[in-house]
Amino acid sequence: MNHKGTKLIETERLILRPFREDDAEPMFRNWASDPEVTKFLTWPAHETVEVSKQIVKDWVKGNLVLQNYQWAIELKNIHEPIGSISAVKTDDRTESATIGYCIGRKWWGQGITAEALQAVIEFFFSQVKANCVNACHDPRNPNSGRVMKKCGMVFEGTWRAGGVNNQGVCDESWYSILKNEYEIKSQVRGGKHRITFDVNNLQWTRKPLAFHVEDGRIEITTKPHTDLWQRTYYHFRNDNAPVLQMETDEKFFSFIVKTDFTKSHHRFDQCGIVMYLDGENWLKGSVEYENEHFQHLGSVVTNDGYSDWATTAIPADVKIMWYRFSRREDDYCIECSSDGENFNQMRVCHMLKGDGTIRFGIYACSPEESSFTAVFSDMKITECAWKAHDGQAPDEV
Repeated sequence: MNHKGTKLIETERLILRPFREDDAEPMFRNWASDPEVTKFLTWPAHETVEVSKQIVKDWVKGNLVLQNYQWAIELKNIHEPIGSISAVKTDDRTESATIGYCIGRKWWGQGITAEALQAVIEFFFSQVKANCVNACHDPRNPNSGRVMKKCGMVFEGTWRAGGVNNQGVCDESWYSILKNEYEIKSQVRGGKHRITFDVNNLQWTRKPLAFHVEDGRIEITTKPHTDLWQRTYYHFRNDNAPVLQMETDEKFFSFIVKTDFTKSHHRFDQCGIVMYLDGENWLKGSVEYENEHFQHLGSVVTNDGYSDWATTAIPADVKIMWYRFSRREDDYCIECSSDGENFNQMRVCHMLKGDGTIRFGIYACSPEESSFTAVFSDMKITECAWKAHDGQAPDEV
């Protein structure tokens, strides 16, 4: 590896920098003296600031060695360190770095540790030329694992009785990320997709009464008595709506489509966006015609054969709606827009079978004795517009 030592790294809210000797007092005050912070660490809470002074003094000296990496996590808005992040081990043979971190309890649940870890991962891959970055946590401290997962690290397994911390002998749950995995995720975050929307990649799961595809515009004419619903409340099971989808294993993206349902005229006529995995696992978002006075703008999430409908009434004269379907691993978001620019959240959900290869696209159906033609256009795939959560705990240690 191309060792660089503890270089300054800046993020939106943080400055990661080498420790200075005057960091001892804020270190003691902000995190090192708190037994809750050190509960699952390998060193005890500092009883006096003198302990912190000696530790910082050793770190300052150690940062003269290029193979050592020990950053103070400085919060920009208070101009003092609130925690630390380091490479507790580097291995030139495997081109790997093992990361450890902690921050003061006052700043838990704000995404700060994940922001620091993400920056350090990027530093090791782009500057040090590492091939693997890994980290571990005590399974009794799952929030630390959530930080690793949030940064794209993959769970490798648990080494039973593999470590020792302030709780004694403990299990260690290990996570890692490889350079090529990081580069793929970075491309997605930067809008460089491995997938693009192409109507030639769409495949039918049940064909409609009629359809027409031309110049990025798709028309679907529904058959009567077609629908998607499973069990809940109504107790019946309908699984015969026409669905037109493409397949992907991409973990982070958004799909946008404009729907025109001007010709819908009968109760429950509907069209919209869909992810249909199988008859018992799918989600959809659509406008469903009700009568001449109002319609239902809603979403249905079906996990393991039970449907869950969330809905709101909108005026009957609304005849055009955009949808944005976003994926973040096995979590999903459906949004709607009246102008294709400003989207409002309809639904956030977890799909029990949505963590691998999925299929997504468009659908239209007419549950009763009716038929209409739905028009889909302006379809495109973008970087994931549904950003990672940055807020309420549980998030980190």
